[in-house]
Amino acid sequence: MSMKPTHFLALLFRNVIGLILLMIGEAQTVIALQGPLIVKVSAAPEMAQPTSTGTWGFLSEDKAEQTANLGWFYNNLLLGGPGELAERARFYNEAAKAGNANAMFLLGDAYAAGKGVRQSNTEAATWYRQAAEKGHIGAMLCLGKCYAYGKGVLKDQTEAAIWYRKAADMGNAEAMEELGACYQCGAGVQKNDQEAFNWFRNAAHAGNVQSMTQVGLCYSFGKGVQVIESEAVIWFS
Repeated sequence: MSMKPTHFLALLFRNVIGLILLMIGEAQTVIALQGPLIVKVSAAPEMAQPTSTGTWGFLSEDKAEQTANLGWFYNNLLLGGPGELAERARFYNEAAKAGNANAMFLLGDAYAAGKGVRQSNTEAATWYRQAAEKGHIGAMLCLGKCYAYGKGVLKDQTEAAIWYRKAADMGNAEAMEELGACYQCGAGVQKNDQEAFNWFRNAAHAGNVQSMTQVGLCYSFGKGVQVIESEAVIWFS
């Protein structure tokens, strides 16, 4: 049986691309080579979940994960012309329908941006929801934003805060920042400056730059915390 062009390309470039990416040394990324396919294993929780076969990463022997990985190949290793975008979306669609949460999330991204598919906020929100319900942290954040801004769903600040909290509780720094903003403004939750400060501080400690500024402002104006100018200076710097 002849090898598919996509498999051939992956096999051809796997060592070269893997070496280049490893030399670049992405701080939270490890590239593993498995057979003719390239596996990207990220330290980010939403991208490094155990698969059904017990392996860590974006691929296993599972058909859905293999299909999703081909979508990743088109997403990361090709130039992104119209043909590649459509092919990428096709792989994600197949894997998503087979139950792969990462593919669901990436298909949601494709619909949100109109890359390889006709742009549709409704489809994006639908796929984000399915991925989020499977525990995909990035999808929880995106679904929260869909509700916050009425993208593909009816605007619902309460529902937005619910999904932000789910992602924040699982360690997503951006979701912590968004939840802090919800408490700061009383959007979907009861306004609470102390809760806002706590979530901004959690996000700041997790590396969220915007939240570092917010923590500094809280210390400067006594929002949810005692005024401590020295602390404000530290966070602003």
